[in-house]
Parts: sequence; structure tokens; C-alpha cells
Amino acid sequence: TQMPTATSWIRLHAKSVRAKTCSADARPSLCTQTHAHTHARARAHAVAARRSRGLNQPPLQCVVPHASSSPSSAILTGEPGREWRRCVGVCIINSEGLVWGAQRVGEKKDFWQMPQGGMNRGEDSLEAAQRELYEETGIKKEHVELVMEYPTWLVYEYPNRMRLSKKKRRYKGQAQRWFLFRFKGTDDAVDLSGQNGQKAEFKTWKWMPMKRVREKVVEWKRDVYVEALGAFEEHL
Repeated sequence: TQMPTATSWIRLHAKSVRAKTCSADARPSLCTQTHAHTHARARAHAVAARRSRGLNQPPLQCVVPHASSSPSSAILTGEPGREWRRCVGVCIINSEGLVWGAQRVGEKKDFWQMPQGGMNRGEDSLEAAQRELYEETGIKKEHVELVMEYPTWLVYEYPNRMRLSKKKRRYKGQAQRWFLFRFKGTDDAVDLSGQNGQKAEFKTWKWMPMKRVREKVVEWKRDVYVEALGAFEEHL
């Protein structure tokens, strides 16, 4: 039997969800959010499948509307402008479905986060994610396997106090590509001392429930975490 293409799968899945959720008396805001997650997750499946087959062609073009009409929505349609620093984020899950979380060096409050960092000029986003993962955690790419990539850029704005720093004043905030990896190694593969000549980013780490990671991230990054982890959680 011939398998459906990724494009036809997206159309059928989106049509099915719209029929179930967007009835005549449904509120527009609810439908908009449902469509956003439907298209995002469908396209994410296509990206993951493409990478698993070793294909390098551009991803399927799928318009992903904002999940909210609020200007603070984490989903960015299209390519980020110069006001955004291009970065990557990495979510690592272990065999028990727990997420790798860490506290930053110098953090005095009970905030936890996942690895992230800036992309170098001309660097592929997946390459950047693997590099940042190694530099910040010591985990090498052979200790993880790619599960999926979130299909769009996710953004957050820097709080005003951070824009005072010379390094960050050039940007409004970060635009991130997020990746989900499954951890195949052992805990002794983790080394927080900083690799490739980079300073240590984190002082301690632990495996955490995904819900706990969402709750413990600093507030101005939370919308990004909600969007990314919402797509990743079905792979736990």
C-alpha cells in the first residue's frame, strides 16, 4: 500500500482537528490556537522524518499562524530580522522521559533552564545545537539522537535591565531554533566545566519532569518553553 506523503498527511491531520475543535459556536481565539499547534506539530513530524532519512532539502513550507493575537507571542513567522540574535535551544530527554535542566553560574534564585546559545555566522542550526550542547554540558553528539526540530523560530525579548549590557544592547531579544534529543549515554558524560575554551555556563544540573522545567524557567523565557515543550512532550 502506498504511504501518504508528508504534505498530504499535514492536510488530512489539520482538516481532522479543525472539524473536531472549530465548531460553529467555537471562539476564534481557540480555533487560532488549535490551528497553530496543529500545523506546528504536523510540520515538526515532517522535519524529524526528513532528518532521520538523511535528506537535506528545505523543510515543507507550512504557514504557522501566531498562537495568540498578543504581540508577546513566542511564535515568529518567517525569518528573524537583525533585531533578533539568532540562537538555538536544546531539550534532552532520558529513557525515563525526564528533561535535562540546569542552574546558571551566579544564579541566586530557584530558576532552571535547558542549554541554549548563539549561532555562528554560516553555521547550520543543527550543527549549532550540537556544538552548544557540548560546550555547555560536555555531552557529545554521539551520546544523543535527534528526535525532532520545532518547525519555526521562537522568540523572547530581553528584559530592560539586560539591554543595558554592551553585549545585548544590539538586540531586542533572541530568535531560537529548538531541537529535541534523546540521551543515549550515562550521567558521567556530563561535564559542566565548559568545553572548546568556553567558560562554564551552569553550576549544577538534574533530570526534571517536563512540567517542572516549564515552571522553573525565568518568566521572560516561559512562553518559548511552553511552545517548544508542548510540541516535544508527545515524544516522552
